[in-house]
Amino acid sequence: MFRVLCLDEVDSTNNVVKDALRSGEPEGLVVRAWRQSGGYGRQGRAWTSPLGGLYCSWLLRPDVPPEQLPTLSLVVGLAFRRALALLAGEDGGRVLVKWPNDVVLVGEGVTGESAGGSACERPEAPSLVLARMGVEDCDSLPLRNRSGASGLSQAGPAAAQGRFPSLPGSRSGGVCPLVSASAEIPAFSKLVGISLEAVGGGVCVGTGVNVVRPAGGAVSVGGKNVAGYVSDVAPSLAAEDAKRAVEAVFGAVANAVGLCYQQWLSGGFAGFLDEWNRCHALVGAAVRVEDRAGGLLAEGEVRRVDERGRLVVADRAGAEHAVSSGEAHVRRCGL
Repeated sequence: MFRVLCLDEVDSTNNVVKDALRSGEPEGLVVRAWRQSGGYGRQGRAWTSPLGGLYCSWLLRPDVPPEQLPTLSLVVGLAFRRALALLAGEDGGRVLVKWPNDVVLVGEGVTGESAGGSACERPEAPSLVLARMGVEDCDSLPLRNRSGASGLSQAGPAAAQGRFPSLPGSRSGGVCPLVSASAEIPAFSKLVGISLEAVGGGVCVGTGVNVVRPAGGAVSVGGKNVAGYVSDVAPSLAAEDAKRAVEAVFGAVANAVGLCYQQWLSGGFAGFLDEWNRCHALVGAAVRVEDRAGGLLAEGEVRRVDERGRLVVADRAGAEHAVSSGEAHVRRCGL
C-alpha cells in the first residue's frame, strides 16, 4: 500500500511529507532518507541521523472518528515492535513498547515466549533508576502523592476530551507527552522514536530507527535518552553493509505497519490492547504525570493502557486514574 521515495539526504523526511500533505498527495507515500541534516523527534528534539539508521515518514489520511486518532502512535509503535522482535529472533522479547510512542530495548533479564509474538515478560528484579530512562530532571525518590487523591483526574470521558489535532508527539497545536517513573524499572535504551503531526487534513507519522551503530559513534536520540541499536539483538545486521541492514529493517517494518494500520482503520485500538499491555515497558513502574502547566494529573503505579490509549495509573489508595497522551507531560520526578 506504500509508495516509497528514497532520498540520499534531506533536512527532515517529515518536512517532505508535510509539504506533500499540504499539496493534496494521497495516502500511502513514505519518504525515506539515508541521512538527515535536521531530523527531529517528539517535542522537536534533535535526532542525529547519520548513515546506519532508518529515517522515514509516512503520509496517512485515516478516515476514523477523532477520538480514535490518538491511538495511532501506539499502533505504529506496536507494528515496529513486532517487526524488530522478529528480526531479533530469540531476543525478541527484549523489544518493548513505551507509552505513548517509543520502542525500547530492555536488559538481558527480559524474555519472550516466541520471537515477534505478543508474549512479553518483564524481569522480576528491576535494574536501573529512572535517570537511565531518558527522563528530564528526574530524581529517584520514594513514591509520594504530594497533592492527595483529590487532586487527580478520575478515569472517564473527561480525561481525554477533544484533544485532536493535539496528537501524541505533535510539534504544532499539542502538548507533547513524556512519562517517567520514580521507582526502579528495567534498564532500557531507545530503538525507535515516533512523532505525529496533523497537517493538511492528514497525518505525518515520523519514525526513526537506530539500526546499526554508525562509524562516528553513538547517535543522539534527544534529551537524556540512550540510543540502542537493532543490531544489538540481531547481530546478523551488524555484519551487513549499513544500507543493506537498513533495507532489511525497512522491509520488515513496512509490512508490519501496513497490516496494523489496516486493522486499526477497521477495528480501532481494541484489537491491539492486550498485546500492547503485555509488551509495555512501564507496567508496574511508579510514575508522576503532569499537565503542561505543571499540575498533577496522576501519580502512582502504571497498571495498563486502556482502550482509548490512555495511561492508567493507580494511586496509593488503589483508585485508578487515566491520562490522555495529548494532555500529559512530565516536568520532573522529584517531589
